[in-house]
Amino acid sequence: MMSTLLRPLSLAAMVAVILTGCNGDEYEESQPTGAYALSDYGSPTHCADGMEWASASEVTAIENLVELAESNSTITLPEGCFKMNNQLTVDSKDNLVLKGAGITKTFLDFSNVDGKDGIAVSGGSNIVISDLQVSEASKNGIKADSVEGLIIRDVATVWLEVPRERDEDGSLRGTYGIYPVKSQNVLIEDTWSYGSADAGVYVGQTIGAVVRNNVAEKNIAGIEIENSSGVDVYGNLAVGNTGGVLLFDLPGATTIGRLVDDVRVFNNTIRDNNLVNYVDTTCDKGVGGCGVVGIVPPGTGIVILSGRNGEFFNNTIDNHDSMAVAMTSYLLVNDNPEAYVPSFTGPSSSEGAAILQGWNPVPTGMYFHDNSVTNVGMNPNGALIDDMVLAYSLEHQAFPAVFYDGAGESLVRSQMFTELRDALNGTFGTDRWNYLTNFTDADSNCVINNTGTSVGVLVDHLDPTAIGRYSENPANADFLYQNPHTSLLRGGCDVKQPLAVNTVTIDGVEYGWGITDATPDDGDSGSGNNGIVGNEMCRANTAGDINWAALTRDSASFAENCTNLSDYHLFADASDPTKNLNLATSGKGTLYEMNVELFTDYARKYRYVLMPEDVSATYRSQEVFDFPVGTVLIKTFTLPTSTDNSIGEDEELIETRLLIRRDSGWVALPYVWNEDKTDATLTAVSVPFERTIEHNGENLAFTYEVPSRNECTLCHKVTEDVADPVGSTQAAGFSPIGPKARNMNSVRSVSLGNPINQLLHWENLGLVSLPDTPSNLPAVPEFDTEAGATNLTPAELEDYAKAYLDINCAHCHRTEGKAASNPFKLEYWREGVGQMGLCARGITFHKGPSPYVVMPGDADNSVLHYRINIDNGNMMPELGRHVVHKEGVALVADWINSIDPTGWDCVE
Repeated sequence: MMSTLLRPLSLAAMVAVILTGCNGDEYEESQPTGAYALSDYGSPTHCADGMEWASASEVTAIENLVELAESNSTITLPEGCFKMNNQLTVDSKDNLVLKGAGITKTFLDFSNVDGKDGIAVSGGSNIVISDLQVSEASKNGIKADSVEGLIIRDVATVWLEVPRERDEDGSLRGTYGIYPVKSQNVLIEDTWSYGSADAGVYVGQTIGAVVRNNVAEKNIAGIEIENSSGVDVYGNLAVGNTGGVLLFDLPGATTIGRLVDDVRVFNNTIRDNNLVNYVDTTCDKGVGGCGVVGIVPPGTGIVILSGRNGEFFNNTIDNHDSMAVAMTSYLLVNDNPEAYVPSFTGPSSSEGAAILQGWNPVPTGMYFHDNSVTNVGMNPNGALIDDMVLAYSLEHQAFPAVFYDGAGESLVRSQMFTELRDALNGTFGTDRWNYLTNFTDADSNCVINNTGTSVGVLVDHLDPTAIGRYSENPANADFLYQNPHTSLLRGGCDVKQPLAVNTVTIDGVEYGWGITDATPDDGDSGSGNNGIVGNEMCRANTAGDINWAALTRDSASFAENCTNLSDYHLFADASDPTKNLNLATSGKGTLYEMNVELFTDYARKYRYVLMPEDVSATYRSQEVFDFPVGTVLIKTFTLPTSTDNSIGEDEELIETRLLIRRDSGWVALPYVWNEDKTDATLTAVSVPFERTIEHNGENLAFTYEVPSRNECTLCHKVTEDVADPVGSTQAAGFSPIGPKARNMNSVRSVSLGNPINQLLHWENLGLVSLPDTPSNLPAVPEFDTEAGATNLTPAELEDYAKAYLDINCAHCHRTEGKAASNPFKLEYWREGVGQMGLCARGITFHKGPSPYVVMPGDADNSVLHYRINIDNGNMMPELGRHVVHKEGVALVADWINSIDPTGWDCVE
């Protein structure tokens, strides 16, 4: 019965009825108004007049400066225009300042960097980014993930071409301008974001933020607050965007418990936001780029989608084609009530899983008062509202300045979710889910004391039967309208109280409305390290033995690690890291191989583990082994001329990566082989190689990239401690990925060419003690990266696909990973496929042919399949490849297509 109570929120049928009554007069859709008065920043540029582009060596110096930055330092970028070769990455640093010479003096152009952000900050605390411009980033201008205490001030993020076309790969360059996510205590002030294909300033899944005195111009969304709480937005100018200010509470982002609550938007100027929604108009199936922002109607000042307790006051909202305010429930996105019912025994939809977190798909407690609204609704347009515009025009000869769908509120008042409310409250012994059926005065959305507002409501929100009438026939929509505004959305206004001021505290300083700010202290203006210098241990005479002193030395900075790979004396032949560890005098170790490899552009990998004689690792059943201090994990990458070559035949040495376990923890050291392949040199920045490989008769030309030292950390990091069912807890922080029991439980020729089970071989060498025989320990199936797998049964397909996604994706897509906020997890050990994204909407579900990560039985419409089958800025994994892994894609596609869609309900 439930699924019949709400029909899609389409007005087509209703419009047809109204048109019949009006003799079928033709209706011509409006087009957005584009012209507006520019902000004081004027027209953007990549490089100021009179300035010249810096040399290649000067660009490299900047990249080294940032990559080598350590905690408690100030990195000052010089005045100039710089064509960057790499993303600038800051990982897990505390008390770090990254500043330029000024927003109109330091220009960082990322036009030549594909698939990455401009500046990316991950983890750490008390970070300041200021006084520079980032332009033409492939993904986001400035992204900060999981930072405690962040200041972004006096910066610009710019994409010149607006609107812009997709490239030949279907990618739309530039997503968010300024993008803090999953962070706490964030201050964004005095910035200019121009031309993003999503939000210019975005605050997502964040607790505590002040967004003030910024200009968001010519983006799809000017300023967007998503799944965040304790946020003040004031003194900003949102101009020339599609939508001015957005407040969104989305279900997919609730997996880490973040919901919209207590957001104030006040004293802002929101004008002329009439930009065509070119994300919507370029949203072709199979290309991606569709999402919630893709449905924002051009000419909308403020958009509210779900959320609790928002206050909007003293804003000037002027000159909008469509609406001053659009407030709607999430039913606009997913109108199937069944999707909102969580499962107590199996997987849930994104909406159902969010309900378990207390998410409310209906906006409540929104208080819109004392705003000035002028010149609104003269040219309403947009795919989302075209039918609605027609119907309002025919019914009222006008379109409302403030629009409320009313459907979600009527649905709550109808008591449809009584059974669900009782089940949830009863299961958890609480009344937390009473909001599913109760709509009190405190919950009411109040619109009062605004100048120039007309108000419209699609479905009578106060009538519990209205949603039923509408579901029976869309022509039964109520289309309430008042001009002048007298009573609609006035319920509960008499009990509304202003929300409290939200402030943030960063490095001991409080920022916010009514607080006199301290003079910014950006620290000393040092230049930082600008190269690898090594240390005295690197040059020690070890008489041919492994240089344990250099390996285990805790360096004060990355730059103090050994310059050359040969300094460590790891191999019998320093110029050949593919064989013969240097074990003649000390140490123990072996070659090892993976049952399934992380794909890296068909590179071949030679892995070794090395330990001092007197230590061993502790077994864990799910996570990587607990390795002792002194462990070195060595991985050398070679590129064959052809994948038909035998192992070791006609291969070029590219890089050797070391993961070293020191007293202070793990450190990642990437070494790049020189041209004559006699030695490898430590690099802090990403190093590209243009290469071609023959694979299955096809020449694949691509850019192979050695990751920067900070990019290594982005994948090799868990954000919290991880309990293991058998072994010790894996501590939060940097960690290896590959050497887990399940990945090495296979027979390989790793002992002088003789076949042996690798786990047993490790035990024989004293590298680890096993709790049982290998046959009783976890194992993933063996998948040949170059040959793939064929003729698999459905059960085998699932097993192989889980193993492939585990090694290629689960380091981020896990509860403790970088992508924890997405509603799917991909570790192999999880039972079944219920948590693998079937009918789940990802956080960025616009990057694909449908909103769903996996559509059972339909690989072509699954975001997962789409993103592993491309090599542009939307690809997954985000790092580590520039070639599509055809064998892996085929495996995943076959698995998805083999899934019986019965029982799964992916509703557009």
